[in-house]
Amino acid sequence: MNSQFALFRIFFGVFLTWHFIALIPYGSELFSNEGLISDPALNPTYGVFPNHLYFWDTPMAVIVTLGIAILASLSFTLGWARRTSAVVLWFMITALFHRNNLTSNPSLPYLGLMLILTTLIPVGENFSLSRKNEHWFMPRWIMPVASFLLALGYTFSGWTKLSSPSWVDGGAIAHLLTNPLARPGFFRDLLLAMPDGILGFLTWGALLAELCYFPLFLNKKSRPWIWVALLGMHLGLILLIDFADLSMGMIMIHLFTFDPKWLKAKTPARIAFDADCLMCNRFLAFLACEDEARLLTFEALPDDREKTSMIVTREGRISRRSTAVIVILDSLGGHWKVLSLVARIIPRPIRDFLYDSVAKKRHYFGSNRSCMIPSAAVRQRIIKTLSALMIALTVSSCAIVERPPGGKHLGTGVAAFREISGSQKSLLQNGDIVAFHMTKKEAMAYLKKGKIQKLPYQLFDYGHLALVVESNGEKKLLQLAMKQAANIDDGLEYLDDKKWAIFRPTSDLDEKRLEEFVTLSLRKLSDPKESYDYSGVLGIHNRTTTPEAPEEIAHEYTCVTLLQAALHYAGHKTLSVHRKGFLDIVTPAQFIESKKRE
Repeated sequence: MNSQFALFRIFFGVFLTWHFIALIPYGSELFSNEGLISDPALNPTYGVFPNHLYFWDTPMAVIVTLGIAILASLSFTLGWARRTSAVVLWFMITALFHRNNLTSNPSLPYLGLMLILTTLIPVGENFSLSRKNEHWFMPRWIMPVASFLLALGYTFSGWTKLSSPSWVDGGAIAHLLTNPLARPGFFRDLLLAMPDGILGFLTWGALLAELCYFPLFLNKKSRPWIWVALLGMHLGLILLIDFADLSMGMIMIHLFTFDPKWLKAKTPARIAFDADCLMCNRFLAFLACEDEARLLTFEALPDDREKTSMIVTREGRISRRSTAVIVILDSLGGHWKVLSLVARIIPRPIRDFLYDSVAKKRHYFGSNRSCMIPSAAVRQRIIKTLSALMIALTVSSCAIVERPPGGKHLGTGVAAFREISGSQKSLLQNGDIVAFHMTKKEAMAYLKKGKIQKLPYQLFDYGHLALVVESNGEKKLLQLAMKQAANIDDGLEYLDDKKWAIFRPTSDLDEKRLEEFVTLSLRKLSDPKESYDYSGVLGIHNRTTTPEAPEEIAHEYTCVTLLQAALHYAGHKTLSVHRKGFLDIVTPAQFIESKKRE
């Protein structure tokens, strides 16, 4: 219900904004002391409501009132101070009605009802400027109360129409089409060309639907059908009447009372996406939260395939670009399925143009070029493809994050590394560890921009490691990251705009063995799709970090375990891994603060 309510808030807020803006040209005539009702005491409800427009009702006062209502509507739309905005809007709508009772229409009570109910719903829903509330919930009684009052109101409206001759004799719609408020156009002309019997049938059908709303509402099976029937009636009225306020207000209460269970998600879909695209990963995490039926599965697009579009496979059919998005929304069910139906109305060339415009800029948010742990939502989705045993292993491994065996040894006589003071490139030598870091505030700034590859910098002391190696007489950085092969593409100039520290092994290195490891690892870890150890980053099982012979060098590592293996192969042995790599998330600090093994 989180996203459904958030979308309703946006639609409702946009409607209210449009409503009050549209009133500005007519505000003085309708509500001021120079307008239609110059004396507020002429209203039957005068004195019932504490109304500032009773004593301050100049044209300027009306404009100020409408201006405040517009600002409150915008605030409500954006989800900023939503509860306060709802109270202000409720007061303004009520005040305007009591200043001119002739503006009454059946949707006004429901507008007030929805505004009051939104003040009772916790803040922090999706798509809002307020601080996100991870424990947001929709009070269970809100929807039943609103639905009950809507049903009661419709049936009461139908009952009152029984005393109207035009409704009883079937002429109401014919009168409506000849009313000055009728909207000229194709639909009006089409109905006017129909026989009177058809118009009478439509009139009695609308009357019967209103009368039967409450009894049909009481039955779960008939409830969605009567809801759709009356929603369709108001959509039809918008096409026929050049005054949409009444029907738009009723459409809002219909949206508010929509039950997502009416359109359950039923069909599984597999989504292939660009794993290097952070915007795609954020979208993935969002889908994982919205997919309550757990029907969506995710996989990365192969690196040899063009990554300009998501690819969605459902029931053997492959969809791309905007059609893929529509299929995803349809697979989520509920309000998302409704949006997918609306999206299908848009011509495909226009949809694809909009999709391509966003897709071309998706890497504006960055790409996964640093060693990272997946976000919580994505990690949860990945874990769901593993067995229950692996879930238990991953959870247990988190308990020992950042702790080397035996505790932290940096600065002691048995330390595996010593820190070199000063971050100067001239101090770097073959075999040094470069540990990248940033402040928590800096990391959070990146995360707020959607750059989730900076998450390790927020969680740990260091976010990424690289090893200084000699290659053709130049110092290079041996690195590995998700969706990347092991490489020495970057020289020391890579460090110019970054924060880093130097950690030097406390053992002498066999430089020939180190060079041999680099050569072999670049060959063995040359496939970007296969080089990264995902089971290791989840703390389930790390590949061997103690190779003694070339054949023992693994085909996949993390950015940390690659460097562990390299230094071990070159003669620098460390006690930095728990239980031979099982149940252990090996972090940068765990490695550089470890103990040297004699």
